Amino acid sequence: MRKLAATLLLITLCLTAAAQQKKIDSLKNAIATPKDDTSRVSAMQLLALTYVQSKPDSALALANDMLRISKTAQYRKGEAGGLNALGVVYSVTGNYPKALTYFLSA
Repeated sequence: MRKLAATLLLITLCLTAAAQQKKIDSLKNAIATPKDDTSRVSAMQLLALTYVQSKPDSALALANDMLRISKTAQYRKGEAGGLNALGVVYSVTGNYPKALTYFLSA
């Protein structure tokens, strides 16, 4: 019975990891494909929030890029999303004063 439970758990973990990787790959493709800035910023926000726990440095870079692109395109919703993503990254990494600053700016 324990072997069966362990096997089912292992299979579930593998399937979850594969699904997560497909999501990451599709978001990377959406960012790389030259579309309008709003859809690109939205994909960047989803990818940044996906990376926030496992790759905070990548999430920070994506959030900064989001903010830069949104300001250039004068996309206010994207700016707020970028500021929010920066707040989440700094919150997860333990820099609470900086996180609060970004959350309030968002």
